[in-house]
Amino acid sequence: MLDQDGSFEVSARGLPTYTLLIDTPGFAAAFLNFGDRNIALPGMYVRRSDDAACWSNPETDTRICAW
Repeated sequence: MLDQDGSFEVSARGLPTYTLLIDTPGFAAAFLNFGDRNIALPGMYVRRSDDAACWSNPETDTRICAW
């Protein structure tokens, strides 16, 4: 967890780090970090109503989950 709004990072040794920054409740911007800089992922991520641990991007059909 990064702040009280619920922003968080998902990381593992040897893999890129995903960061989800909450913009407003239920909506977030996502970034990918390969070690030297953050790269903004396209579109807005929306918290899923069927699984609150997951955020999905309807524009790119991707999701980020943290169980």
